Amino acid sequence: MAGLYDYSGTPLDISSKTSQRSNPALVTQFLDNAATYLGQTSFVYGQNTIFDKATSTNQIDCSTYVILCLMGWPYASTPYATGVYCDPSTWTRNADYMWSINPMLYHASKYADGSSREASVRTAASIARWMIDRGSSVDIGNGLRDVEPGDIVFWARRVRDTGEWLQPDRFLHINHVGIVRTKEDAPETYTYTDGEGVEQTVTWDKSKYPYKHELLQVATAEPSPCVGGLLESGMEDPTNVYASNVNTIVCICRPDLGALSTASGGGSGPSPYNATPEMDSAEGAAGNSPYYARGNHKHPRDTSKLNKNQGVVNSGKILGVGSDGAVSPMALSEAGAAPAIAEVTVSSAGAVTQECADNTIYTFTGELTSLTLTQATGAREYLVIFTTGSTAPTVTFPSGVAFPDALTIEANKRYEVSVRDGYAVAQSWAVSA
Repeated sequence: MAGLYDYSGTPLDISSKTSQRSNPALVTQFLDNAATYLGQTSFVYGQNTIFDKATSTNQIDCSTYVILCLMGWPYASTPYATGVYCDPSTWTRNADYMWSINPMLYHASKYADGSSREASVRTAASIARWMIDRGSSVDIGNGLRDVEPGDIVFWARRVRDTGEWLQPDRFLHINHVGIVRTKEDAPETYTYTDGEGVEQTVTWDKSKYPYKHELLQVATAEPSPCVGGLLESGMEDPTNVYASNVNTIVCICRPDLGALSTASGGGSGPSPYNATPEMDSAEGAAGNSPYYARGNHKHPRDTSKLNKNQGVVNSGKILGVGSDGAVSPMALSEAGAAPAIAEVTVSSAGAVTQECADNTIYTFTGELTSLTLTQATGAREYLVIFTTGSTAPTVTFPSGVAFPDALTIEANKRYEVSVRDGYAVAQSWAVSA
């Protein structure tokens, strides 16, 4: 990191402050939030932003964007989307994300003569100073090999004609900040649009830059100020978004997206998951969420599947597949299955009257003088068994029941009469008196 100087002219050594890699799952959350600003047209590039005034403003700049992302606020939760504005001093981190931090809480500013005062973190330069002071710098040598998604990039710009810094009195002369979105193996060629709007294709120098890093940043682009970009084009290359000036990457910092201590602006550990838990899946998954589950959380039930408890209303039914292919409770007759057979024993003697229900076997064990049978509504099939004594009883079947031949009831015989859909078949055997 040679060549970096503080405002007093003293070389700035931050080589001992190189950061460790962040939790990949937390980086993904951070970048997903940051990407929600892409393509939005409710704001314009400007430096009178929601961190500068409490009343309506649609202006956003690079540092406002990065601070919002570090705080954990997606586009939909900001005044740019909701139209609800607040005092800039009341902004704080989004507690829904354990990695969110609040750089607005910290103060660090230095003048060119080396003197200092407290000032809110607001500009790209003050964000860099705040992050470097907390040991989060990344080595930008060695062809940007150590740069990872989620890292914060800071540029300083020189005016091409004079070579003077555009921000000579700011920390490391920084004037712009963006976020690294992706890291991929470098391509063979790279196509960009030059200052005249013409696409140009150049050979990628893999020996110099073995990786390709895409960016998220707010610049002066239209119609949406939030755009992508290529990190490698900022290395003294005039083909980037600031075509009239020469931009240099002066430092890259890595936000601590892990569990931060309260003193450094984050939570004291993992946060609880505040959304409704996901439904269980047949395949199962280890998961990668950094949040913990509350003890009384409840997973939603998959209403496309049958509940094990089908209730009293479905008592006696079976699960069958309907014509639509769906499984549902249905009566045995609907399912085409053989119904359950009930057995009823009637021990009364003398004159007996019995209503016959469907799918039931009736056995009469008493000595009958008469037997009158009726048929329950909906009954289609039943079996009647009785034995006569020394005197044949009078047996009357339900009206409408037809026999192939006239049935004569005789003494000292066992009768079995099967009735189905109004038709009866009888057989008998002699028994000893």
